[in-house]
Amino acid sequence: MISSFFFDILAFSTIDPDENLPTIPNDLKNIQIYGDLLFACYRDDYILIFSTANSRTYRYEQIVSVRYKDYSIPINSFLVYNQQLWIAATNIIHVFNINSSHKKNSYDLIMRFHIEEDHLLTMLGVSDYIWAGSTRGNIYIYRMDNYELLKKFDGHKDAVCCLCPMFDIYIISGSQQYDTSIVVWENIATKDIVTSTRF
Repeated sequence: MISSFFFDILAFSTIDPDENLPTIPNDLKNIQIYGDLLFACYRDDYILIFSTANSRTYRYEQIVSVRYKDYSIPINSFLVYNQQLWIAATNIIHVFNINSSHKKNSYDLIMRFHIEEDHLLTMLGVSDYIWAGSTRGNIYIYRMDNYELLKKFDGHKDAVCCLCPMFDIYIISGSQQYDTSIVVWENIATKDIVTSTRF
């Protein structure tokens, strides 16, 4: 039942005769469901957004692109959390506001900023903060209200490939093959000073 459901969703990547959409190849990178929306990163420079059509089907709604002029910018990771869409593409972070309405949702770019010589590979939203892990093994914590970089930690000796919450008290990060360490961080929302335990 589950695999059939997702097959129906992915079938919407083909062109709809009633819509003027380009043909999208099925090179799906990542998906996230947020409320009645499905966000699918199919290619290196944009995310397709689908909305619920019925209990088993999603309907195409919009494309959000991070393409710069005629240049494709690879998307390393994206996150939908608290009415915001965060997209990390190379060393640029794009933040879109998700404005929900009964008829149609809209997605407005509200912030774009750079990370010096680093790329974000994974992001996690916890308690109105965005935690992010990078190719250089760094852990970044951003505020969602003003997009300020609150903290940066030298977390791992290789790229951070995953982040996950534990009871909203801790954040766990894991790194790739040249380090393979796991670090447990205290959540910034519950502690003034973030401490960590390495395994």
